[in-house]
Amino acid sequence: MKVTVTVAGADSQDQVDFSVEAGNHDASQYGSPVWKINGVTQGNEDHILFDIDNFVGGTKTYVFETIKTFNFGHLNVSVVNNTEVPTPVIISYKAEIDGNVETNVANVATASGQSYNKNYTYQPK
Repeated sequence: MKVTVTVAGADSQDQVDFSVEAGNHDASQYGSPVWKINGVTQGNEDHILFDIDNFVGGTKTYVFETIKTFNFGHLNVSVVNNTEVPTPVIISYKAEIDGNVETNVANVATASGQSYNKNYTYQPK
């Protein structure tokens, strides 16, 4: 599973959350590395949450990639534009499973006072 997310226009008043999770039916994901973020292997976290602190200040792009094959994965996206300035928060995200693009959403603009929420579930093909 590989998920690429990009956020532009977010400031500290906004809420931007991207959550990725991967696991196996036998719980073998516990106790060993599961994710790489921008190519750097993380600890044994099966669930990664990036929030507004990761996206403030210009355009920010992150790539989350599983280290091994898993039985299931999840992607959750949540944006709330709390800013009174008429600048939208613009997000793009793509999820690839076994090298195949399953979700590809580009340039979703969330205007001031609006929100955007999506939840996805994936299984290997």
